[in-house]
Amino acid sequence: MSSRSGTTHAFQFGSSTDKPVPDDFTGDGKADIAFWRPSTGEWFVLRSEDSSFYSYPFGLNGDIPTTANFDGDNKADSAIFRPSTGVWYILRSSGGTTAHQLGTNGDIPVPADYDGDGFADIVVFRPSNGTWYFINTFQVQFGLNGDIPIPGFLAAQ
Repeated sequence: MSSRSGTTHAFQFGSSTDKPVPDDFTGDGKADIAFWRPSTGEWFVLRSEDSSFYSYPFGLNGDIPTTANFDGDNKADSAIFRPSTGVWYILRSSGGTTAHQLGTNGDIPVPADYDGDGFADIVVFRPSNGTWYFINTFQVQFGLNGDIPIPGFLAAQ
């Protein structure tokens, strides 16, 4: 439902096995409809500004897709967490791909800007012990087995 008009829109874009990954990939301040297809490792993005779409390969079946603004340019960067190796791969909208080691099988990726510096932090939540692990910084136990992590922030008012 549109927050402005209260109207509902529906259309087909993707299949039942695709993983939704909406975010602002184009930097226009609006979320773009997007999904990741596990069977092919392909990302599909429907631009909010002109309803055109583009796709690109990034990831393998078994990866967990996620998005965040890792490079500070106010555009979503595509990222995958590979649970089998505990490696994050980040495709930056400003160019280039990086790899980072953090996590293990069973962890849930929860990237967000936790320290307010304008760059998303690489973070995993480990449901088995309720602990959040931050790359190169610290860990904090906050939660119980079975909890579902939901990163978020409060906008400046």
